[in-house]
Amino acid sequence: MKKAIVLIVLLAALSVYVYFTNIVPARAYDPTVRGSGTIEATDVVIAPKLAARIREIKVDEGDVVTAGQTLAVLDCAEIEARRAQAEAQVAQARAAQAQAQAALKQARAQKEPLIAQRDQARRDFERAKRLFDSASLPQNQYEKAEAVLTTLNQQVAAASQAAGVAEQAVGVAGSQIDLAESAVRVIDATLVECTLRAPIAGRVSLRSYEPGELALPGAALLKIQTLDEVHTWVYVPNEEIGRVRLGQKVKLAADTYPDQEFVGGVARIREEAEFTPKSIQTKEDRTRLVYGVKIAVPNPDGKLMAGMPVEAEWMEETK
Repeated sequence: MKKAIVLIVLLAALSVYVYFTNIVPARAYDPTVRGSGTIEATDVVIAPKLAARIREIKVDEGDVVTAGQTLAVLDCAEIEARRAQAEAQVAQARAAQAQAQAALKQARAQKEPLIAQRDQARRDFERAKRLFDSASLPQNQYEKAEAVLTTLNQQVAAASQAAGVAEQAVGVAGSQIDLAESAVRVIDATLVECTLRAPIAGRVSLRSYEPGELALPGAALLKIQTLDEVHTWVYVPNEEIGRVRLGQKVKLAADTYPDQEFVGGVARIREEAEFTPKSIQTKEDRTRLVYGVKIAVPNPDGKLMAGMPVEAEWMEETK
């Protein structure tokens, strides 16, 4: 009888051992990686490059904007006045250039017949000199031919000098035009900064200024959150991180949309372990070593918004 009781006890102990060492662990093992996170979006800061008062802000927080859309306009009246002044300088330089070109044309027109007259006077003088040297021409006629040549040489020299001055004036006016037009281009580039446009499509998440306020360079007037793709960080325990790989598909569930699943992919795995962030609620979880895993989620309809809690579950086998 005692042997039978001992045998029964041994069999019961063996059954308990087999159950807890094989059956229970087999049931408890779950190859699927799961985690919780909060939706985050990339913020783009809209800040002026100029110190100016705000003339107009065309959007409010929560507005959806498209790339290139005008968000705010600065009061750049002073810069606009400088541009008008620069344009006037361009016009003045062009008028000076036109005047110099007219003077150059006139100087060249006067110089050409003088050159022809001088060339003829030189030939007459050379002929008179030969005759005078051979005693065939009176001295007064020789001196007259010499005087005519001297006068025409002086007139040609004066006309050449006038043409040179006019040509130099044309060059100076051209340089002044280049400088004035360059100033206009610089001012135009500055005026472009008076209109703040959306660099990306997204939702306005912050509006921190109002019309009439003075905005300094670099001040965050607005922030735009990207809509087409959002992300969340899920913290995977050390014992499970070996089953996570880049590119794995992950489905997300948000309480806001109980009947809809969102599919993303593993975009980044942090190389160093850390303690679970304090935002995780339970003390037990906060004391575990985990690895941050970034999951990028396409969001073409903009349903997922920053701050939404989500539950993540790996869709691919993670053994």
